[in-house]
Amino acid sequence: MKVRTVYVLKVSFLWLALVGGTHYLWGRLVPEEMWYCGIKLRFTPEARDEIQKKVDFIFENPFSYQALVERADLYMPFVTDAFEQIGVPEDLKYIVIQESGLRGDAVSPSQAVGFWQMKDFTAREVGLDINQWVDERKHIFRSSIGAARYFHKQYRRFDNWLYAVIAYYAGATGALPYVKSEYYGAREMIITEDLHWYAQKAIAHKIAFEPALYRKKNITFWLLPYDTEGEVSARRLAEQHMLDWQEFKRYNLWVNEYTLPQGKPYSYYVPQRNKPYVHVKDPHINLFEPAPQLVSRGQLASVRVTPADQTIVKNSQLASIENDANVFSQWFSRRKKFEAPAHPSAPRVLEYPIEKEPLFGKEFDEITDKTTLVDIASKYNIPIRKLRKWNNLPPNEEPEPGTLILLVKPSRAHIHIARKMETIADVAVRYKKKIEKLMEYNNIDSLSHMLIEGEKVHLRDKRPQDKYVIVYFSRHKKKNSKLSALE
Repeated sequence: MKVRTVYVLKVSFLWLALVGGTHYLWGRLVPEEMWYCGIKLRFTPEARDEIQKKVDFIFENPFSYQALVERADLYMPFVTDAFEQIGVPEDLKYIVIQESGLRGDAVSPSQAVGFWQMKDFTAREVGLDINQWVDERKHIFRSSIGAARYFHKQYRRFDNWLYAVIAYYAGATGALPYVKSEYYGAREMIITEDLHWYAQKAIAHKIAFEPALYRKKNITFWLLPYDTEGEVSARRLAEQHMLDWQEFKRYNLWVNEYTLPQGKPYSYYVPQRNKPYVHVKDPHINLFEPAPQLVSRGQLASVRVTPADQTIVKNSQLASIENDANVFSQWFSRRKKFEAPAHPSAPRVLEYPIEKEPLFGKEFDEITDKTTLVDIASKYNIPIRKLRKWNNLPPNEEPEPGTLILLVKPSRAHIHIARKMETIADVAVRYKKKIEKLMEYNNIDSLSHMLIEGEKVHLRDKRPQDKYVIVYFSRHKKKNSKLSALE
């Protein structure tokens, strides 16, 4: 008993010497400020305390921590390659440890699967295959490509990678209560204890694992990716490398059956033991195009509107584009989409003032420089508490000019006016509608179809067959105003 006690004490002191005694070397203490995804974060004392608790929890079990580091040495190079290919900050890669502990066979109680814990519909939305033969949520490189695409999609909504982290967990709608409009596009942020716990954990994982993963090591066990080169028998692939099926499957959990689908290239992993580490990228990395980046004002001169775009761009819009790179980015990405239009007939866009919409003043109204939410409640004789409920407005928050206010229950609304960077899927969530119906009503064939800001979206009937998309613009909406209350 005495010997065992001494042994435990020795192990404990050794751990303290390696980790606890070198807080600053390991980066274990939460600093007063740090860089995260290109944003300089300044922490309040309360925020530091909250994040420190999460860092300490990661280090609580030294053996578990070391196991995660070794697993990261094995898999993280493929995550890094995927993020670099899509164009996502490397700081987000530590979230894969947070999500699954880098276990490809992890399954959550809500049936989220794989390294990045994706549900099937989300995985398919970002281009992953899930069928009887394969489940790409368990493929470290392919699933990381999907995660990077999802992060980038959320980033385009908020122009802020930290808010994209929250949206990865809570969805765009669920993230809204935790975002501040003044931080859209921000390069510095004051972080308080009110930051969503998931984002706090993401920061904590970077602090805890970054020093360990970047210190020099002599890695002698690693994974080498190979191209299947059209081979559809997973067993034959294993035999080519003299691996038994169990060992092959351990590092290729994405394979469900002995037979792979025909006609699609795949990569698989073969363990390398007692060999010097060589970084080899996935053989199919170039099949995945980088996500479209936000366009800076310096790039405006190189972009011209041509008749082939079949869109109408107002001079007033171009003026606002020059002052707001984010608005231009949305317009530019929309311009690109017309090369393979989401609307089958590539319809033209007709623009009108918001007051021209027949349902204006019946189903919704607009906050102006001279009106408030109280004024609208009084004008339509609607209790202000109902207006706040129908429009997801927090207590005591006054909507900014240009905000559209719903005057009826969402279930009774006939149309929706699209906000900046909104998809048809977002609209379906807001109004609790079947997305298939909304896509049919509005002649949209892609789940991730990006709506034009101000676009009229039909909620209960099909868009008239005049092959025009109606877009409304507001005279009152200010640059960098908050998201519409029609979230």
